[in-house]
Amino acid sequence: MDESTVHEIDFKTREPRNAAKIKNIVLEEDFYAITWVALREEIWKEKFIHDTQIFLTPADYFWIYINFITFICTLLVTFGLILWEVLEDRGYTASNFAIVILRITLVSFAQKALAPEFYQGLFLMRYSVRFPEQFTHYQFALFVGICQFTVSCVVFTAIILFVCMEDEALTLVVEFAGLTVIAKLDNWIGEVIMYSKIHQEVHDEYQFKLKDFNLRIPLNQKLALIEEEDLTMIDDQNFLLNAHWTISTIEFLKEILPWQYILPFITVIFNYILPLLRPASENEE
Repeated sequence: MDESTVHEIDFKTREPRNAAKIKNIVLEEDFYAITWVALREEIWKEKFIHDTQIFLTPADYFWIYINFITFICTLLVTFGLILWEVLEDRGYTASNFAIVILRITLVSFAQKALAPEFYQGLFLMRYSVRFPEQFTHYQFALFVGICQFTVSCVVFTAIILFVCMEDEALTLVVEFAGLTVIAKLDNWIGEVIMYSKIHQEVHDEYQFKLKDFNLRIPLNQKLALIEEEDLTMIDDQNFLLNAHWTISTIEFLKEILPWQYILPFITVIFNYILPLLRPASENEE
């Protein structure tokens, strides 16, 4: 087994472990995971193109930071503007039973769609805190995990607000689909990066210009060298050693509360609270 896949397990711990909590994690090929994995120093030790070692330069790290921060800011500003439009002054009335059921269904679908983003962000945070020595810049690796975790929560909250503030079935479905598409933007960016892979098949008649090749190759083509084995990790959730108390608290709440059953029914509460807070009659007057 590759050494990089066993860092989550502390074999010195003698207390019996729950085998169900030792999981094989395969990170998605999204922008978050690619950025995070690129910060792991050991993966670049075996990256070669035509016998030329590929590694990240200081300029590459600079553009990784700039690209990621730009992506996050753009995403949050987009959702902020959308929410600003939705939360403008308007009145609300309690919806009928069919709309309430549709809201519960859409929020349930959103929860299923965003669950991988939520759990992956939580894993990236936990791993970065527990093994900072594996990263060239572990603070930024932690920041990446925090961003994915936070964005998944913000998007889910936005979807709840959207579906609770509309009482037309078609509008509900359209707005839900639009927010879900925006939430998956990181997956599209990851696919674009992976399309940049360099053809490495060797032909005797070919000659390559390899002088300063690592300096000339674009950042996206370096990131495209990240393979599935680099995205495969072992996650031992038995003992959260060195994990920050906030991460441990989130893990504890995740285990004891049935969130998958509770959250969709928040829409029912909003159905009766919103008309009380801002009745339609007041808006009309």
